[in-house]
Amino acid sequence: MLIVAATPENAERISRVARKGYTDTFGHLYSDENLQYHLDKTCSPAYFRQAMAEGDVILMALVDGVLAGYVKFGALGLPVEAGDGAFELHRLYVLGEYQGRAIGKALMDAAMASAPLKDADEVYLGVWENNHKAQAFYSHYGFRPYGEYDYYVGTHVDRELIFRRDSRA
Repeated sequence: MLIVAATPENAERISRVARKGYTDTFGHLYSDENLQYHLDKTCSPAYFRQAMAEGDVILMALVDGVLAGYVKFGALGLPVEAGDGAFELHRLYVLGEYQGRAIGKALMDAAMASAPLKDADEVYLGVWENNHKAQAFYSHYGFRPYGEYDYYVGTHVDRELIFRRDSRA
C-alpha cells in the first residue's frame, strides 16, 4: 500500500471511489432522488477539484495501483465555535473490498501526521449517529463527542455527531 497526496488530475478517480463508498455504505437510507442529488453535490470531480483549489488536502491509499480509499481534510466547516487553529477531517472512505486491511488506519495516521492537522489546536469531524464502527475508530485517535447537527442528504435530514480532538489528546 502506498499513501500519496492527490492532485486535481486525480479528481475523477477520487469521485468514483467517493460515489461507490457512499452509495455502498449509506445508499439504502435515501430515496434515489436524494442520493443522486447528494452524490452530484459532494462526490463530483468538480467538487474535489474545487476543494483542493481551496486548500483541502486529499491523501489516497493505493493498493497495487488501485485507489482503495482516501481521506480529505482542511478548513473547518462544521457548525462549531472554534479558534483559528481548528481544522476538520471531512471524510475517510475505504472501499468495502479493501476494508479489514488497515487502510483506514494508514490513512488516518498519515492525515494526523500531515499539515495542518499535526499542529492543529483542535480537529473536528462529523459522523452519522448510527455509524458506531466509525465512532469507535475515531475514539482511538482521541476524538470525543462534542455536539451534533442536522446533515442534509437532499431533503432527507440525518443526525450527525460532531467529534473533537484537541492538541492535548
